[in-house]
Amino acid sequence: MDDAGKKVKAELNELPLVIDENRRNFREKMEALQEEIRRPVTEIENREKEIDGIKAMHMAVAMSGSAIIRQQLEKVKAIELTEEKWKESLAKAEDAVAGEVRALNLMLQEAEKREEEARELEELRKKQEEADRIIREQKIKEEAERRAKAEAEARSAAEKARLEREKAEAERKAAEAEKARQEAERKAKEAELAARNVPNPVQAAAVGAQQAATPMPKPSKWTPEMKAVNKAVYEQIAAYVLPEIQKTIVGFTENGYRVAAEEAAKAVVKAILTGKIRNLKVEY
Repeated sequence: MDDAGKKVKAELNELPLVIDENRRNFREKMEALQEEIRRPVTEIENREKEIDGIKAMHMAVAMSGSAIIRQQLEKVKAIELTEEKWKESLAKAEDAVAGEVRALNLMLQEAEKREEEARELEELRKKQEEADRIIREQKIKEEAERRAKAEAEARSAAEKARLEREKAEAERKAAEAEKARQEAERKAKEAELAARNVPNPVQAAAVGAQQAATPMPKPSKWTPEMKAVNKAVYEQIAAYVLPEIQKTIVGFTENGYRVAAEEAAKAVVKAILTGKIRNLKVEY
């Protein structure tokens, strides 16, 4: 009796499982039936979605380059347009493809136009840059030439000024030298004139107050005694005229004064010996 009860209980426990299994099978069969019934509508909806996707293909490449638009155009043209694929939506698919081809062709033309304009602008930019470079280099060249010319002119002016300064300095020195020469010549003449007017210190030793007017003949041979007398006369006259020369002539050195006095003394003795100074003679 207990076993029969357990068997009934087990069967009752399995009953919900059987019911759930039957319910699941029924649901799956109903869903499959529903899908089968709705398949034509679903296919139509899918084809419509695909057509909508075709219509949006041009938007995916909006403002893209011509190469990308051309690729997209090839994809659109490659879409299969058959009744088997599109069935009752074939006309819509053909219209969508044709519309995309037109839209993409227009976009391609615009893109090519933009690219052509961009190329032209780039060429113009390069030409402008080249023109600017040439102008800039020309300006640099002209500036370098201007600086070189200015520097050359400055050097030429400096050299001219230097030569003029050197010429002026040479002329000044030449003038000073000429002036010194003239001054020395003047002083020498003054010394000679002063020497000629100096009183003879050996006049008291002169013999014969009345000297013949004719010049005294020069001895054929000077003896040592005669040379000694002449030297003594030179020294006496030079010693006498030296202070006078120093007072009347300035600018000589001490040796110069001495030489001038000696020369003046020699000139006086020579004048006496040659008879140029009358009434005087040297006693030997």
